[in-house]
Amino acid sequence: MRYYRGILFGALIPGIIFLGAAMIKLSGYGVTDPVVIQSLWSLYQLWFVVAIALIVGPLVVTYIRIRDAFREILVFEIGGLAFFGPLWFVLATDLSGTPWAYVIAGGVVGAIPFPGPSGGIEGLNIGPIVLIPAIVLSLLAGIYVLRPSFVKSFATGVSAPARVSTAPASAPATPSAPTTPTAPPARVDEKEIQELRAFLTQQGVTPAQTEAILAAGISSLTELGATPPEDIARISGMDVSAANSLNAAVQKKVWFEGL
Repeated sequence: MRYYRGILFGALIPGIIFLGAAMIKLSGYGVTDPVVIQSLWSLYQLWFVVAIALIVGPLVVTYIRIRDAFREILVFEIGGLAFFGPLWFVLATDLSGTPWAYVIAGGVVGAIPFPGPSGGIEGLNIGPIVLIPAIVLSLLAGIYVLRPSFVKSFATGVSAPARVSTAPASAPATPSAPTTPTAPPARVDEKEIQELRAFLTQQGVTPAQTEAILAAGISSLTELGATPPEDIARISGMDVSAANSLNAAVQKKVWFEGL
């Protein structure tokens, strides 16, 4: 899927989960009747199960129906939960009537349903000594996982292209032997290669520069967007300012095309 669609997919799941929990909490604002409070707690437990289904469901469906896209869906979902989860948590906390700073400083009470000593389901408290580091580490992990280069390498199972050496290539051992054009790696979808070619042509990149980029192992718009402009300039022979403009154009296309 396109990178921006993956980001939206990853952000949507934690948003639904936390906003749903916030609505249940709002429903109990000012309620003192024990029967109603117990009903809301039962509703919250049900929503906790629904939240797990929202996380696991897309992965199961993808694995059964379109297994080739499973790793891509998995990395976007993990990254989305890690990065957007804390942000949705802060927003949902404020919407439910409790300042987020107060919750982070004081911890969360009864947030996770957990089997208690009596055999019933009780709410597990999370103190600030656990909550604050968990939020920080989650954000950092999400930033790392959602990098275009990481998404591409994880989804394909192949590492990102290595830097290309500027040293002149050695002469072939048998000069008379016929040479064949350098072809893009077979692992890359031909549709992505054609899309990349068309984009480079639109940006005024010469055919020779396009072939140099493809020969370096950059075979999709996502990989091109993850490659630093300095590397693009060295690989293709274009100047750094043109490489910067190309990088900005591909970032804009990857993120915003189709919105």
